[in-house]
Amino acid sequence: MAENYGIKIAKAGKDALSLDELDILFNSQKTSLKIIQEGTTLITVPATGSRTYGIVQHRLGFTPAFFVYVQMSTTGRSYPAGGIDPNAEDAIAEANNDALRIGILPNGTSGFTAYAYWFLLANNID
Repeated sequence: MAENYGIKIAKAGKDALSLDELDILFNSQKTSLKIIQEGTTLITVPATGSRTYGIVQHRLGFTPAFFVYVQMSTTGRSYPAGGIDPNAEDAIAEANNDALRIGILPNGTSGFTAYAYWFLLANNID
């Protein structure tokens, strides 16, 4: 007999007992990403030169899923790394089994600019 217990959250106006999985936003019986680590920090980038990196040593022993948002100096808005406003700075993020690297390319303005970034590392650990 299949087990039928847990938590389901349905879309507004839909029934959590619906058999249509498109009606369900969350189902605790399904595998989902678990947050392993999260944080915020700053990267100070010179006006010109090569990409500057901020490094988060996670030492997890595997490459986690990750989400990184960077607050750009030209707009004051936060964008996902890799999905940056074409009129603003360029930011990338990459991870391996030891660290998360966030790189920001200088925007050519005078002086140093500090960029805030928020990161979240996740995995589908059961």
